[in-house]
Amino acid sequence: MNRAGRAAALVLALLGTRAAHAQSGIRFELFDVSWVQAERSQRRACFGLGFDHDLNSHLAFGVDAQFGALQIGKNEFRDSSGDQFAMNYRAYYLIGDHDGTSGYVGSYVGFRSSSFGATRTDHATSIPLGFRLGLRGSLPGSFGDIFLQAGAQLGGHLPNVTSGGGLSGFEVGVGIHVGFGWE
Repeated sequence: MNRAGRAAALVLALLGTRAAHAQSGIRFELFDVSWVQAERSQRRACFGLGFDHDLNSHLAFGVDAQFGALQIGKNEFRDSSGDQFAMNYRAYYLIGDHDGTSGYVGSYVGFRSSSFGATRTDHATSIPLGFRLGLRGSLPGSFGDIFLQAGAQLGGHLPNVTSGGGLSGFEVGVGIHVGFGWE
């Protein structure tokens, strides 16, 4: 297929998506906590931005960029800005219609780069992969998303870290996101 044919196919796909009453939205990730370290008493809270798009009344996807902001330990609540960066892709099925608040079930996969240790000199890169359950409002106007996710982290183990700062294989996360959308 030549360039003109590829461009025409892209335009038709975009027009077809628009004709299917697709909706889009920008999300602000205000509260997103994951238990991602080997020591379960430590959690990371991330902030970020995301983009959501409903392909039709039941299928949707989204992409997120997250930045580590706080590390919460047993007797510790310290700023650790910049020691985690993540990009995530989500695909999910809306149980109800996308024109109202609906529960959903889906999956996620991403890329995460994290720093550990008191001086943040130990780095790990991992691929988070898992399932997500949540409740999301309709995208046009303002919306909210409350979710619970569980999955695994592929790669990123730090065997030389003895303080419990290495990445775990299993992760659990919860979050509350808000945003605005359009048709």
